[in-house]
Amino acid sequence: KQWYQRRVRAMREDHCKSIAEIHRIYKEIEINTQNTFTEFVTELRGDYRDKVQEFTRIIDLCIKDGSRKELLWKDQAEGLHANNTKLIREINDLIDYSNRQKVNLNKTTARE
Repeated sequence: KQWYQRRVRAMREDHCKSIAEIHRIYKEIEINTQNTFTEFVTELRGDYRDKVQEFTRIIDLCIKDGSRKELLWKDQAEGLHANNTKLIREINDLIDYSNRQKVNLNKTTARE
């Protein structure tokens, strides 16, 4: 009977050692998996941060370019408006001059 009890205790100790070893191995696997996952997420976060920074830079360039073009178009529109105003004034002056010439011509012909 004692031999049997010793044998059962020995088997129980071996079983507990095996379970502890399995637990240790699973804990190592868990830690390795967590570290690998953390490295993956950190790298992925860095990649996306770099992409977001690049897209932000491109958007900023587009906004600046759009603003620059808007100012250029505004300047051109103001220049064209000024030229149109000047041409309209010149046309009106020429029409007035032409009308005055007609009146003078009519006066001259009426006297003769």
